[in-house]
Amino acid sequence: QSYVLLATNTTAWYFTFDGLTMQESPSDAIPSLPDGTAYIGLSEFSGDADKQFQFAVEKFNSLGCDSLILDLRSNPGGELDITGEIAACFANIAGKTLLTAKGKAVNDTYTCPVLKEEFTLKDGIDVTLMANSGTASASEVLMGALLDYKVISYSDIYLSDYTDSYLTLAGEGAKTASTYGKGCMQYIIPNSST
Repeated sequence: QSYVLLATNTTAWYFTFDGLTMQESPSDAIPSLPDGTAYIGLSEFSGDADKQFQFAVEKFNSLGCDSLILDLRSNPGGELDITGEIAACFANIAGKTLLTAKGKAVNDTYTCPVLKEEFTLKDGIDVTLMANSGTASASEVLMGALLDYKVISYSDIYLSDYTDSYLTLAGEGAKTASTYGKGCMQYIIPNSST
């Protein structure tokens, strides 16, 4: 499954069925992107998303891009370990605390690894982030880390605003111009009685 799409103004890449092979797709290029800018869309923090993101960063670096648009719209989140591997692609965050979880039965600190240079976006890359009301959980953790470690500022985050007709169609509880706001995390606890 392809969790990552990398696009420039002339071509694009996605990942093939094995999850780790990049396939070029010129039809998915985004012609309106300025030269030197790349778009990375990340659909969720699952499967091989961390490795795919790292390979996309490697391609970003090899293209000599200096500006990144990171799209987390409608990304429901996923696994925290994968989130840390993706956050580590940003030089400011590598090797630092991603988050500390505290609760009744948990008190854990998650630290990002340090990746090889080719999988790391250099400090000073211009990063813009796209989000919407479907941006949740691990996506919000990554966004928080990018803010905390000054990779982005609040003015670099663009939240989708939905039209009144969409909000009417979506029904009660639909949100606009904010992320999902999932303020908790969960663990899978094996049931030994089965």
